[in-house]
Amino acid sequence: LMDQLRSNGSNHYFVYTCPKNSVYFKSLGFNKIVETSNVTFMEFGHPNFEDYLSMLSNHKKEGNNGAVVMNANPITNGHLHLIEETAKQSDYVYVFVLSEDRSEFNDEERMMLVKRATADMSNVIVLPTNDYMVSSATFPSYFLRDRAQESVARIQAKVDATLFKERVAPVLNINHR
Repeated sequence: LMDQLRSNGSNHYFVYTCPKNSVYFKSLGFNKIVETSNVTFMEFGHPNFEDYLSMLSNHKKEGNNGAVVMNANPITNGHLHLIEETAKQSDYVYVFVLSEDRSEFNDEERMMLVKRATADMSNVIVLPTNDYMVSSATFPSYFLRDRAQESVARIQAKVDATLFKERVAPVLNINHR
């Protein structure tokens, strides 16, 4: 399967497996990103999660920091209200805009719209999610909406939230999302 993916030009891919089987994927070169009681989420290739964390660390601010994760397709007054309220309660707010290109507006347009809408907020930092927050890799059922099984969506939501809490939040000093 990995040979087929490479021959199709894919050099970065993910796997969900049960924790007891993660050793097999590790032997194939996969690296663990996060693990819950039900799932180990792993990746192979570059750019990888460590590269993403390194990029995020360039934006680290000290203080009581908050985060908002949004698709912003497009950004609405409701999104702005959420950002403004979080900004009032935080030294800095990291606004993560989904990088997944499954929306009416593409990821570059959504990033630009959010940056423009928050340009006058000095404590707001807008960042991409890449493949690591509410993406088809971490939370595929989010994009299936009504067709996703609730039990599967719950497991994927836990993976996504655990990844954020254990791996992303500490890098940026985020205390609340």
